[in-house]
Amino acid sequence: MRRPARSRQLPTFLALLQSRPSRKDSSRPVADFLRRRAKASFLVRAHRAGCMLLIWVWPTPIRLSRDLAGSGQQREEVITDVTLRNQNSELVRRGYAAFNSGEMDTLTQIIDESCTWHTPGKSPIAGDYEGREATFGQFGRYGGKTNGTFRADLLHVMASEDGRVVGVHRNTGERNGKRLDVLCCIVFDVKNGKVIDGREHFYDLYAWDAFWA
Repeated sequence: MRRPARSRQLPTFLALLQSRPSRKDSSRPVADFLRRRAKASFLVRAHRAGCMLLIWVWPTPIRLSRDLAGSGQQREEVITDVTLRNQNSELVRRGYAAFNSGEMDTLTQIIDESCTWHTPGKSPIAGDYEGREATFGQFGRYGGKTNGTFRADLLHVMASEDGRVVGVHRNTGERNGKRLDVLCCIVFDVKNGKVIDGREHFYDLYAWDAFWA
């Protein structure tokens, strides 16, 4: 079922690369400092990909404390977090490859039956789509209205331990004498090995809308 697109304002946040823990806090764990650096690292990588979008998603830092070296439980938590992020990142990479090659069986395995998909803007294809079939219908419009020329070429993948994955990619295609070439970020929510939500954010939403108009 399709619903009208809702405008969502992305939050902005400060540059964090210069921040470092103060001397008076030296007795505290370094997790807060690593968290700030992780946020900054996400922004730098997204910027280098050419995507100026600021998405409030970042890799959650490894949980460290002063006695980490002597705590088997904490080491196990770190390994679990890293493994989950790697699995979710690989899931998204498989999804991009399946989308570009039209492998519907793989997409069916990856995307949950109750998945929701969100495309911003004012074009005829903008809106919120509920359910896997509606999501696949949106994917079909991307390919069908461009005579199969639509592509999403993956540039970077970043994941957090809470199940969110950001894919930064380049959309290209041709339609009615118009050519599409825009950068996009998709924020995926992944749960139990399946995508349950996808939200697109475009670097140049005006160009995206004009292409589909």
